[in-house]
Order: sequence, then structure tokens, then C-alpha cells
Amino acid sequence: MFKKILNYFIENSAKEKISKNPLVMAALLRSQHVMKETGLDKIPDQMKEPAQELAEDILTIINSDNQLLAMRGKYAEAILVYARYQVLVNDTIQDDPNGLVGLPGITGELREHLVKIGEDDSLIKKDLHGLKGVPDKLTLQYMKDFVRGRYLFWYWRQSVFNTLRIGMKDMNQNAKKDWEKHFFYSVCVCHEYDFRFTIKLKENIDFPQKLMNSTFLDIVLSGEKYPDLAFYEANKEAIENKQLFFKKVW
Repeated sequence: MFKKILNYFIENSAKEKISKNPLVMAALLRSQHVMKETGLDKIPDQMKEPAQELAEDILTIINSDNQLLAMRGKYAEAILVYARYQVLVNDTIQDDPNGLVGLPGITGELREHLVKIGEDDSLIKKDLHGLKGVPDKLTLQYMKDFVRGRYLFWYWRQSVFNTLRIGMKDMNQNAKKDWEKHFFYSVCVCHEYDFRFTIKLKENIDFPQKLMNSTFLDIVLSGEKYPDLAFYEANKEAIENKQLFFKKVW
């Protein structure tokens, strides 16, 4: 099984080195698992280049002088994009895989505005521009399918980097207080705020709340051991005055 995974991800020259590194093997095994979970393994031609890029990213982290900061950079990058699509797949009724809908700043309402988002959001427009088969006039069903596909792709990438994060023990031993959950929530809040602003949909939080949530990214990239604790201490007054939502236990 390991040989099959390595053949898919890594060039021959690197296989011997990689096969001896438990962090890399854990990441590749997680990749294989998520590909099967999401159905991405059914499109091998489309996934070959992304898989090679992911393998190169893993190697860059492992070979870095500061593995933790290198990992956090790639992990944060993946979370930033994954969260963009998370708030677009959220549904007020049923599709809420991370239990976010209903928390301050997360409504599940954007899904019904995907056509408008596809027409007005600059990053989504760029994603659509280079694709084959995009209809001249976007439809809601097309956008739902497109967003779902991108969501699964970035779920795959962030899952692999999260495996490296855990393997490096860059987490809270108390899983209910792991900073990943706080980080993901804060990034989702910022994305929903920006999407709503773009399509002129009424905001459900104010700008200061969005701005405070945006600082979580800087804390993560700084290498702070417990980013959630640092975030709480930096915004303690606003949290205690209920001007900023902070869930102590997830």
C-alpha cells in the first residue's frame, strides 16, 4: 500500500527518504483516506498535478529549518481558502458539517446567493474564468456544484496539513480547546462578512467584530503556542462585554 501511495505522489528519487519519515507517511495516508472519502480519487487525471504540488509542499515543510512555522504557513493558507467555500456550502437547514451555522457571523444564507457571488466576487470569477463548461449565464445548480467541488478539494488539502500539525504536536492535548476550531471559525466569519459586503447583503455583525476576528491569522502565523489563548487575552475586554464571540470549549 505504501508503494502505491508513493508512486502516486512522489518521484522515484525521493521515495527512499520519504518512506522513512513518519510525518510524511502519516500525511500521505491521510491524503489517500480523504481522497476516498470525498471521491477525489475518482478523478486521478485531474488530481495528479495537485497531488504532486501537495507532496512538494510537504517536503518543503519537512526540510525547513523551522518546521512548525513552515507547516503553519501552508496550513493557514489552506484554511483560508477552505473557509471561503465552507461559508458558501453552509445551509440553514441541513448542510452544516462543522456546526457553525447560527454562531455570530455565520448564517448559512449565502448558498442561495451563489449566482450573484459568482458574478461579483473577484476571486470566484477568476476560478470560473479558466474552467471548461461554465454556462454563459450562471445557474444556481451550477454554482452549487462548483462550490461543492472546490470545498472538497480544499478540505482535502487542509486535512493533510492538519495531520502534519497534529504529528508535530502543535495542538492542545484537550481536544475541546484545540485552537484549530477557533481559527477556522474566525476565518469563516471574515469570509462571510466580505461576501455579504460584496453582494450588498445586510451584515449580521459589525465591522469591529470582523476586524478582531481577522487578527487570529496573524497570531497563528507568529508561531504562538496557543493562538486561541493569545487571541482571548488580546480581546478579553470585548469578549467579556459580549462585543466579540469567543467559544471557550468546542
